[in-house]
Parts: sequence; C-alpha cells; structure tokens
Amino acid sequence: MKKIVVYTDGACSGNQYKKNVGGWGAIILDDSQKVLKKISGKAKNTSNNKMELTAVIKALQYIKESIYDKEQQTSLEINLYSDSAYIVNCFKKKWIDKWQRNGWRTSSGKPVKNKKYWVALLNWMERPYFNVNIKKVEAHAGHKYNEIADRLAVQAMK
Repeated sequence: MKKIVVYTDGACSGNQYKKNVGGWGAIILDDSQKVLKKISGKAKNTSNNKMELTAVIKALQYIKESIYDKEQQTSLEINLYSDSAYIVNCFKKKWIDKWQRNGWRTSSGKPVKNKKYWVALLNWMERPYFNVNIKKVEAHAGHKYNEIADRLAVQAMK
C-alpha cells in the first residue's frame, strides 16, 4: 500500500462579516517527506470552517486525479493532518456518523452547518482505494508542513 502524507489549512479574513475572503492550502508528501505538490485557492463570502473543509477535499481530489495509479489499482494510505478541531473531532468523536443517522441534524435537532462540504468530503474519503486517517496537528506550533499549509492558505487569500 502506497503512503501519502497531507497537511491542510484554511484561513478567512473577516470571518464574522458577510463579505470576506478565505483561502485554503495543502501540501502533499510521500512517506519519505518528499514534497509531491503544494495546492491552494481562495473563495469570497466564505468561512474559516468552509476553507478548512475545502483544503481537505481539494487535497483528496488532487491525490485521486494525479497520484492514484488507476492502472495498478494500488490502495493509498493517506495520513491527513489538520489543525482544525472542527474536522478532527468530527471523525474522532464520530459526529459525522451521528449526523448521517439523524438525517444531517445535530444532537439538538438543528441542521448540520456546511453539509454540502461534509458530503463532498465523505465522497472522497469513502473511495475503496483510499484509507484516510485524519490526525490533529497543533496550529502555529512550529510544525514545518503545517506552517507551509497555513502560508499557502493566507497567501491564497491575498
């Protein structure tokens, strides 16, 4: 099984306002820490959580389209690092499973925020050839690749 390591981050300037700009970034590495690709992008009128989710979705999309070997049908083990408690806890605490069972409603009965992003993320994660492990990395703690993902997201906003 081929191993891939991914660090993602999202950013949003003016997150509290309706008119704002956000950015996302991801750095994709092989298991020897060789950088395979850096990707980033931006969106208007968004939120930090949407940008965090977009970074993960776009990284998995890139891996499928550019790294996955369709000919050999090799499975990929993807260790995906995020500093977003929103994303990490969603899988670690199994919120996503509960939301799906509850018809995409929270435990308090409210609609899940950013549902279309969660559905898109699940679509990428549930591929038979992807084994995605989402792991927490501390934000702004000096971790080289997390800092790169953060810079990519911030630069994309500008």
